Amino acid sequence: MTTSDSVNETTTSQKAQECIDKAKQFCFAAYVLDETVHQDRHYEIPILNEDDALLHRARLIDLNSYLWVPTLTAAAQGLEHLVKACHYLNGVTPATSGAAGHDIPTMLRHPVCTNLHSRIRWQAERVAKELRTADYKGMITHDVAGDVIIEALLVLAQLQAKNQLRYTPRERELAPRTPLVVKTLFRVSQELGAFTECFITEG
Repeated sequence: MTTSDSVNETTTSQKAQECIDKAKQFCFAAYVLDETVHQDRHYEIPILNEDDALLHRARLIDLNSYLWVPTLTAAAQGLEHLVKACHYLNGVTPATSGAAGHDIPTMLRHPVCTNLHSRIRWQAERVAKELRTADYKGMITHDVAGDVIIEALLVLAQLQAKNQLRYTPRERELAPRTPLVVKTLFRVSQELGAFTECFITEG
């Protein structure tokens, strides 16, 4: 191995770790937001008086209406870093700038993400079973969760790639339900940090 090869390998390893750290941070943020929404659906916020100087009164807001998009945004950022981490771990440099740098669907379909797919499916099945046990309304059965989660993440990835989460969404734009997506991504991000070798594709 030449000095140049050693430097490149070190740089790739550092970038992989940076992506792992960011994936854990964003997925945890999404998890906390989602937990907040479902523990207490309403929250009291202060309102300024006409002079915008003094707090005048307070009103209740529906947390879901305020936090749903930020939750999805954090989840999408976490997904992007999960995918890029898997690329770096498997010796593939992902696109990092322009539209290609946010093209999660294309990166997610790359062969280096095969093990990531498997872990996402497995965790989604566990999460779906737990949510149904907790009587979460409308939750899918665990036996179809693997297929549903991949499709949901591709939808989330498209929203991220097209800036629909950062800007005004299209009317009737569909987005995945947050608990299944968020809890699954959170668990996978924790796995990625603790068992990195499981995300390295052999061959």
